Amino acid sequence: MSDPTYPGGSTPLRTDMTTVELVSLIRTHRESLVEVARHPNAYPELLTWLQVNGDHEVREAIAARSVPPYKISTSI
Repeated sequence: MSDPTYPGGSTPLRTDMTTVELVSLIRTHRESLVEVARHPNAYPELLTWLQVNGDHEVREAIAARSVPPYKISTSI
């Protein structure tokens, strides 16, 4: 039986996952970054973290969302 919150299983992420569950998932399953980036409960700060720490697939998933993450300023 597959874990319903694990993106590698046959069942997609539950839509009712909390933000705490999403963060816990990326800590234990780094391969889930794209799925978390697509999740409706991914909050802006998490999306920003994913954008910085994810690969091009994660950034594409974030770009496809209707609400983009915060812009990160590189100037100090």
